[in-house]
Amino acid sequence: MDHRIDRRSLLRLAGVGTLGLTFPSLLSACGAGPSGGGVSNAGKDLAPWPTHVPLPGPSPDAPGDDSGVQPLFLHYPDRVVQSVHDPVGDGSDVTVMVVSYGAPPKPVEDNRYWQAINAALGVNLKVTVVPDPEYGQKMATLMASTGDLPDMIMFTNLALPHAAEFVQARCADSSEFVGGDAVKAFPNLANLPTYAWKGMGRIGGKLHGIPLERPMPANSLFVNRTAMDAAGIPKDWTTEQYLDAMKELTADRKWGVGWFKTLFGGLGGITYHAGSLGAPNTWSVDGDEFTSTLTTPRSSRLWRSCAHWSKRARTTPTASPPAPPTCRATSTTAPSPP
Repeated sequence: MDHRIDRRSLLRLAGVGTLGLTFPSLLSACGAGPSGGGVSNAGKDLAPWPTHVPLPGPSPDAPGDDSGVQPLFLHYPDRVVQSVHDPVGDGSDVTVMVVSYGAPPKPVEDNRYWQAINAALGVNLKVTVVPDPEYGQKMATLMASTGDLPDMIMFTNLALPHAAEFVQARCADSSEFVGGDAVKAFPNLANLPTYAWKGMGRIGGKLHGIPLERPMPANSLFVNRTAMDAAGIPKDWTTEQYLDAMKELTADRKWGVGWFKTLFGGLGGITYHAGSLGAPNTWSVDGDEFTSTLTTPRSSRLWRSCAHWSKRARTTPTASPPAPPTCRATSTTAPSPP
């Protein structure tokens, strides 16, 4: 079966668009927030979505569009543009809690990048970096506490009980600062596309956070084409050829597909492969009827394929020369990413 797609046709896999995606966000200025009124948006006075004002930056090699295709740069731009010229901070501390999907950064005293960010922003960032496998417990403990909260908290796609109620009760309402044209005072926030704000959503009609922009199709796999070319793996593959290719690249403590405890251990892992089997991206919509991808026939096929892949992945690779280095499979977080 041929599953070749280009970056624009990939958007068709997004199904109902932002309704089917989960966008991590930063909840800013956490402290004493409003309470009461319920977290539903029904019947509420809705804060307007922030106005989208693209930055006049370097020209991309392939432009994006309003459907959610992001601008594409094949090389780091020769000309960069400074978006904000006035001082941002006043030298005070800013506390942040974020998740990490890799090794923790060096402490600020040994980290020139961190120091450069502090200098550019005029703040003293105090960042608590929590490994992904521990983030759920850390968030649960934080939400249950009655003490001071960090100035900013990164909310991932974890299904945390009463998360919306926590945000409404303990985190600041930022609607007056970023809603509608008010966001124009912050050029970098105004540069975020509307679909990212909608993906984060409102709580009780209000905007409580800043979205971390993700591509509309959500999770993707990145490949090391150099390693695959060296192993003779074709650019266009069927599902079985993909499995054979990953097995070919697995040897001597190098693996064809990078792994992280929560990255492939649940529904998030399914989204990486569901589209290639024709399943909708989390949800599909037909008129007024929404259907979860987990209830579709293609989902059943996906579960069988995942079980088959897992069984074959546990098979000890046959003796072979050392495989070339491979890229880990990651989400499109900047990243996120993340």
